[in-house]
Amino acid sequence: MNPRKIYSDIVKMLSSVTSQPEAEARWFIEEVFGMPKEIFFITEEIDTVKLKRLHLLVERRIKERIPIQYIFQKAYFMGLELFVNPWVLIPRPETEILVSYVIKIYSHRETPSFFVDVGTGSGAIAISISYFMKIPGIATDASRRALTIAKTNIEKYKVSVELLCANLLDPFKEASLDLIVSNPPYIGSNEFTTLHEEVQKEPTSSLIGGKDGHEITVKLMEQAFIRLKKGGSLIIETHRGILEKVIAGAKDLGFRVRAVIKDYSGYERAIHLEK
Repeated sequence: MNPRKIYSDIVKMLSSVTSQPEAEARWFIEEVFGMPKEIFFITEEIDTVKLKRLHLLVERRIKERIPIQYIFQKAYFMGLELFVNPWVLIPRPETEILVSYVIKIYSHRETPSFFVDVGTGSGAIAISISYFMKIPGIATDASRRALTIAKTNIEKYKVSVELLCANLLDPFKEASLDLIVSNPPYIGSNEFTTLHEEVQKEPTSSLIGGKDGHEITVKLMEQAFIRLKKGGSLIIETHRGILEKVIAGAKDLGFRVRAVIKDYSGYERAIHLEK
């Protein structure tokens, strides 16, 4: 069995379900065989048991359209390896833009004593901010199952993040917060069925933001405006398709739009609002 041929066959198989077949093939090989692709290529004897497992997992990925992150129960975010499963949204590189922006702006201003992450899921945003900025946070989620995943990741990185099972900002008092961050659901319910099959495997509560997609974001902004101190910030991920409605709603509430942050592809991905 030629290792390079095994790799090329896996790439060919995966090309039917992903735009990154080479990256996924590398991931499968590294996870199953426990070695980098480069070492695998020079392996003289291939473990047949592991090879069988490799093919079974790849076939599952293709037939069931399960995201590779769920197959191996891990995802990478801001250089951190996080535990994930179908109870939580898979952290995406685009969301790293939000975290990087938060880190950047608070390198030039007074760091808040703590922050709040709304709808934390796996804890990716909260853990990254606390880990890199060395500040405590509070992370909320309406799903108790999601919070068990976040708890596992928080304990792994030993960050100071408290978890609350709550809807949006319900537990917080008026004018008590300096910084709120969130990646709220922003896909319209009518749009959901048009998404890739892999995305539809993720929790709908983490994706669907209402009929038009912006309803939960608007509700979050309403709660945030009441709970932020004067000069406090709400920094949230959004989608260019609802951006105008989000900005209009924010201005109606009295927010000042400090910045619209673009992602790696040049699309509007997040917005910084200030009270």
